[in-house]
Amino acid sequence: MKWIHVTKPASEKPVGCYVASMTLMFQKEVAERITAKPHSSLWTRLSVNSQNAFTTEMGSIIRGGSFIPSAKIDAGVVRFVPRNNYQVQGVDTHVLETVCQSLFCTRRKMVRHVFHQYGAQGEAVLAASGVDGNLRAEMLSWEMWQSLCRAILDHDFLKVLKQPHEAK
Repeated sequence: MKWIHVTKPASEKPVGCYVASMTLMFQKEVAERITAKPHSSLWTRLSVNSQNAFTTEMGSIIRGGSFIPSAKIDAGVVRFVPRNNYQVQGVDTHVLETVCQSLFCTRRKMVRHVFHQYGAQGEAVLAASGVDGNLRAEMLSWEMWQSLCRAILDHDFLKVLKQPHEAK
C-alpha cells in the first residue's frame, strides 16, 4: 500500500503537480476490496486506505481467458481520482494505516477487543474516542476512524499499537 501513502490531497500539491486520475488493473478480488462500500464484508483496510485518499470506481471486469497466455483469474479495472481532502483529515496516512492494521487483523471482532488487549490504557483511548466498542472495523464511519486516530495520537498510543499483539 505504499503507493497510497505517497499521494497527497490535491489541495496540498502545487498547482499542476498532481495526477488527475489513475486507471489500474488488479486481480478481480483485490479490485472489489478497493472499491467496496463501508458496512460490507469486502470493506477492509485496503478499502479504508484507498478511499481515504481517492474516490474509487470499478470499471470493467476482464476475463482471465482474454489474456495471452490465458490467466486463471479475472481482473478488475479501477479508476482512482485523488480527493481534494482526505476522508480522515489532519491525520498522517501512516497513522490511519496502523490503526486499520490493528482493527482489521482481528476480523469479525469488535473494536473493544483490540483495545482491551492493551489494558486500562487501551480502554481509556477507546473511551476518549467516543467510538462504540461493540462495532466491528468494517462498520466504522469516516468520523469514527477520525476520532480513533485522534484519540490514539492524543494519548501517545501509536507506538503501543504498533507492538506485536503477543508482546502486550
